Amino acid sequence: MIVKDYYSVLGLSHDARHDEIRRAFYQSVKRNHPDVNPSSEATQKLLDTIEAHEMLCDPTKKAIYDAILSGILETSQKDINLKEFQQWQKECAQKARQYAGMSLEEYMRLKQEWETKDQARADLTVELATVRKEW
Repeated sequence: MIVKDYYSVLGLSHDARHDEIRRAFYQSVKRNHPDVNPSSEATQKLLDTIEAHEMLCDPTKKAIYDAILSGILETSQKDINLKEFQQWQKECAQKARQYAGMSLEEYMRLKQEWETKDQARADLTVELATVRKEW
């Protein structure tokens, strides 16, 4: 199985934090979107960037991806995780093609909405954990 190095696509080291991944993603999208850069190389870079972000911004996907890269998957989990990972790769590539067809403004607005919802979910999770602890 060929595993893309999503970190290098974004120009990051393998120990990059979420905020670094997000920053590199936005910089690359703004540089390589067809609205800004019509070259075919930029379009492919945009597709790779979106695919990398889709994989690395999800904590579960990122954890399994990192385990695959480092070769530390346990044998009993390996087949399950590899199949799941291959499915995620396909889904990420499909989303990349879909999103690359949007205008830069539309795509950035959509990503901002998702991040706002993700932050609200994270805040709620922390709040629930606090309530459970106090209870």
